[in-house]
Amino acid sequence: MDHKDGVLSHLRCAVQGYLSKHMYTSATFWADKAVSLSGESLEDVYYFIQCLLHSGEHHRVVHLLSSGKWRDLGKEHLIFTYLTARAHASCSQWSEVISLLEPAIEEDFSLGVYLNSPPWKGCPLGDLRSECHLIYGVSLEKIENYQTAVEHYRKALQYDPLCYEALENLNRHESSAERRASRCREVPQTLSG
Repeated sequence: MDHKDGVLSHLRCAVQGYLSKHMYTSATFWADKAVSLSGESLEDVYYFIQCLLHSGEHHRVVHLLSSGKWRDLGKEHLIFTYLTARAHASCSQWSEVISLLEPAIEEDFSLGVYLNSPPWKGCPLGDLRSECHLIYGVSLEKIENYQTAVEHYRKALQYDPLCYEALENLNRHESSAERRASRCREVPQTLSG
């Protein structure tokens, strides 16, 4: 291992350490250095984006992954499309989330975007289809397209039966629909009584 690799390894450990201690400013600073030193390896870009998200720099993430120098990463790796969608969602930019994820969802994630092979060894996120359907459903719900949102919560649970957020949203919609139906049934009885 040469000096550069040793320094890079040390920086990556520092980033992980600061992330685990919730020291996001320090993690972001050193992740940025790791990106530069590694020549923008996907792993280092991923951890830098994670640090920015944890630091609340959602607009910066949107810029870097949508119009910045890494705008094409989402075309090749679903993980970066997902992170961009997450950043848009954090900024309450629901139509952007929908337009970003819609092509992949409509094609059932077969657009040449990786599913089973992570972009680097040890990638912490493998199959992101559930998370994409979840955030897509949340975005649809925010623009009041409830019926389609429910369909995507169901799809999220098909891909990941343990996705609690999808289950919670689905249960909330189904129970509120049942309450609305119950109230509608009660109205004629109230009027006739």
